[in-house]
Amino acid sequence: MAAHRPGPAGEAGGKRLNSEIYWLAAVILLAVVLRVIVALSRDMLQLDEVSYVRMADNLLLGNAPWDITGLSATHYAILYPFIVAAIAVITRDTVSAGYAVSILFSSLLILPTFMFGKVMWNRRVAIAAAALVAVMPVLIAAGSTIDSHNVFAFWLFCALFFGYRMQFTKRCLCGMLAGTCLGLAFLSDPSALFYLVILLVMLVVVGIRQEVASYANKAAAQFVLLFFIFAIPGLIWMTYQTGNFTISDRPVDQVYATVHDLRPGTIEYEKEMMGVGSDGEISAVAIRDGKGFFESLIDDPGATVWGAARSAYNDYFRGAQAIIPVWLLPLIGLGMFKVVWTRREALKYAYFAIVMLPLLILPAMWGDRRYLLPYMGVAMLLIAKGWMSLEEWSIGTTEEISGAQELSRGGRRRVQVAVAALVIVPLVALSMWNAYRTEYPVQYKQAGEWLEGRGDEDVRVMSREPSTAFYAGGDLVELPYATPEETIDYGRSHGADYLVLSRSLVETLRPQLTELLDTGGRIIPGVEEVYHSGEGTDGEL
Repeated sequence: MAAHRPGPAGEAGGKRLNSEIYWLAAVILLAVVLRVIVALSRDMLQLDEVSYVRMADNLLLGNAPWDITGLSATHYAILYPFIVAAIAVITRDTVSAGYAVSILFSSLLILPTFMFGKVMWNRRVAIAAAALVAVMPVLIAAGSTIDSHNVFAFWLFCALFFGYRMQFTKRCLCGMLAGTCLGLAFLSDPSALFYLVILLVMLVVVGIRQEVASYANKAAAQFVLLFFIFAIPGLIWMTYQTGNFTISDRPVDQVYATVHDLRPGTIEYEKEMMGVGSDGEISAVAIRDGKGFFESLIDDPGATVWGAARSAYNDYFRGAQAIIPVWLLPLIGLGMFKVVWTRREALKYAYFAIVMLPLLILPAMWGDRRYLLPYMGVAMLLIAKGWMSLEEWSIGTTEEISGAQELSRGGRRRVQVAVAALVIVPLVALSMWNAYRTEYPVQYKQAGEWLEGRGDEDVRVMSREPSTAFYAGGDLVELPYATPEETIDYGRSHGADYLVLSRSLVETLRPQLTELLDTGGRIIPGVEEVYHSGEGTDGEL
């Protein structure tokens, strides 16, 4: 019996698949290397990073995943600390495990981006978009920090890809995959619920229009079922910890700040949010348990809508350069509008527009731009289309100027490499430059390490920067906006052992504590200075 030999078409398909695998492996490796380089350049952990590491540490000890304050196990999504703790069983270190998880999932965002590009357009657009994900500065910066949004971005973009596929083909299989990915995204950030509603409505509407309602309904049921199989454990955990049915226990103080036009990092924000109330607690404690976005929208729609619009303007227009380098913006227009849209093309952009609807309100709910990470894949696809259009123009122009009827294969390849270098190299250089020029308040880390060296156990450190408490191996007590006497009384009533003040903080956000810093605390009975560094410099602490 003669052995079966694949025909020319089969051989070509196999070679194309192998080529795609090699390209993807190379691009993912590039992404990992760039993120590792930037992670190694970081001098310390800051802000939410220390809470995620502390949560993973507590899980390894068999405790509830308490954050750096030691007061909450539910302000942060639970999936990321669990993954970090699992990896830390191998690495024996939660910090390196946290970096490994972030770098891995940030790099894996390449996969759904590639699949979107290949399904919607072609292989060249897919590879170009994947390469852009690997080198985009904002993605490299996010992927080199310990943060759950790297995991959220990956699972959500996978859910959006399978959600797109389940509208048209293999509805049941893609519905189950979309539900699984969205459930995992929910465990990383409860805002995934927005997309459950969006994708479910789209599936039903498209099914009715295509007269396949029975298939669409079956796919919808499987989609929702798989979502809740993964989401319910998170809901049970939140409800058990809070004592009430809870979808998200994330503090809603940013909504209050948005409505009242309070910007973090300003003294107005500190006065309003960190002042001490009559109950002896900082204002933010009550605000964090106050009205969420939709409650505020019902209670005061005018102020809430205006605040959301103001936040969106600040993020999408004034802060656009921090998201996508300005020289790439023309490529988006070139990719979208070079050719007349067909109905099929218009539906692709309509899908992206619909799933991006949450961007209308997310700026009002977040104090930074991490919520944009899942959408960077969409932006990279549009830029990649413009890149391919620029490449075609460059080849045509080269043929016209050189007088050649058609460039040779080698000539076309050289033009393609030149255009790729023009797009990729500046992005890599910008990422490395951003990492090089970033400065860290290492004096907080040094103070924490000094405190740890004293041998004190279970210390509580009152500070506006949580790094000192983390490196001291203790818990954070938030520094209120108050007079010196009120500040010390607040610290004592909350069990604080140490107060950390820096010259830069006092000059910008706590001017009333200048004398307390200058005298080493001697103006308050029972307070003494035990550590002083950087005297006479901006880094004085």
